[in-house]
Amino acid sequence: DDAISNDTKTHFFSNSFIELENQFFDENLLFIKFEKVSNDNYSSIYGLEGTSEIINDTSTLESVIEFTGSKDDLYIEISAESYEKMHLSNNDRYEFVYPNYSVSKLFDLNHNFFNNFELTSSGNQKKHSTNIYEMSQINDLLIKSNNFFLKDLFTSNFKTLVKNVNTKGDNSTVYKKKTQSEILSNFIYDISLPMRKTEEKYTKFLTPKLSIRHSPSSTKNIQTLDRQLNIDNLFGLSRIGVNDDVEGGSSLTIGNEFSIKDYEENDIFLINLGTVFREKENKNLPSNNTLRKSQSDYVGEMIFNPIENLSFDYNFSLKNDLDQVNLHLFKNELRINNFINTFEFYEENNELGDNSHFTNTMTYQADDKNFFSYRTRKNKKTNLTEFYNLVYEYKNDCLIASLNYNKEYYSNSVLEPTENLFFNLTLIPLGTTDSDDLIQN
Repeated sequence: DDAISNDTKTHFFSNSFIELENQFFDENLLFIKFEKVSNDNYSSIYGLEGTSEIINDTSTLESVIEFTGSKDDLYIEISAESYEKMHLSNNDRYEFVYPNYSVSKLFDLNHNFFNNFELTSSGNQKKHSTNIYEMSQINDLLIKSNNFFLKDLFTSNFKTLVKNVNTKGDNSTVYKKKTQSEILSNFIYDISLPMRKTEEKYTKFLTPKLSIRHSPSSTKNIQTLDRQLNIDNLFGLSRIGVNDDVEGGSSLTIGNEFSIKDYEENDIFLINLGTVFREKENKNLPSNNTLRKSQSDYVGEMIFNPIENLSFDYNFSLKNDLDQVNLHLFKNELRINNFINTFEFYEENNELGDNSHFTNTMTYQADDKNFFSYRTRKNKKTNLTEFYNLVYEYKNDCLIASLNYNKEYYSNSVLEPTENLFFNLTLIPLGTTDSDDLIQN
C-alpha cells in the first residue's frame, strides 16, 4: 500500500461507535475501526501498544465495519473485515473477511424439562495468503434443560448441541475444494452441589462440580491452533475455541469452587480448581492444550482481597502428576490514594510455551484529568529489560493528549535499541495521531 510513504512517520488508529435508529431493532450499533502505520517497523520502534485506550495489538492491523442489532430474543451481527500482519511480506500479509455474519434467536419453552432452545446461523468467507479462499456456513441448534434438583441437594441440567457445518476451500489446508457438509453433535450433563455457611462476619460457599460430555463426532486436526485450557473455559460449551468443529469423544470434568464473602457480598478469598479426564487421548486437539491428554492439567485461579485497596490474583496450570507447573500468571494491584501499582508475572513451560516476563506499571492520578504512568517489562528467559515507558496524559470527554517517552531494547538483528519521545492526540471517537519522534528531530 503506497498511500502512505515509507519516509513518513505517522500512524492512525480509530474506533467509532454510532448508535442508529430504525423501527425494527430495539438496539442498533455501527462500529467502524481503522488502523494504519507508515511502515513495517513503525509500531515496534515507537512502542505504540498501551499508549492509547484503542491501541492494543500492533502486530496485526485491523480495519472493520460492523453492524449489530437486537430485538427481544433476536440478535444479528454482520461485518466486513481486513487484517494486515506486519511480520509477513507482500500480499501474504493481508486477510479479508466478507461478509462475516451471525444471527441467533432464542425460543422459550413452557415445558417441565426443557427451558429453551437457541437457533444460530453464522458464516464467513475469507481470502488470505495471496491465493487461499475459505468459506464456512454453520447452523447450530442448542437445547437447554431447566435446572432440576436431585434429593433436594444437587443441581443439574442437560445441554444438547447439534451443529451443521458447510465448508469449501481453494488452495486451503483446512477445507476441501468441493463443498463439504456434516452434522456434529455434543451432549453435556452438568451436576453441582452448592453449599453455603453463614458466620458472624463472613459467608462461605463451597460448590463441587462435575460435567459429563460425549460427542460421537471426530475432531478435525487443529493441532496448530493456539488454544489453552484454563479455569474460565474449563466447563465451557466450546472450550476448544472453534466454531466449525466440536470436541470429539467422551470426557469427565471435575472441579470445585470455594469462596469467602463479607457481609456486603464482596469477595475476600476465592479458589477455583478443576481437571478433565478423557476416555482416550485426542491428538487432533491443539498441541499447547492439555485437554488432548487422557488427563489434562489441573487448572485454577486464586483471588485474595485482604483489604479494599490490595488484591492478588493467581492463575495456574499444574501438570496432572503434580510435579511441574506449566503456567504461572500472578497479578497484584495496590492502591494508595491517587497512586496505583500493578505487578504481573507470567511464565509458561513445556507444551504450553516458553515465555516468561515481569511487568510493572505505576500510575499516579494528579486529578480527574491529569495522569502519570511508568511501565517496564523484563524478560525472565533472557534476563534482559525489554522496554521502559513513561507517559503523561490529559483526559476529558472529547480528547486524550499524552506525551510518551519510550526506550526499547531488542535482540532483533534489524532493530537497534531505540529511544523515542512523541506527542499523542486522540479525538473521541474519531481517532488518534502522533507527532514525529521529538528526540530524533
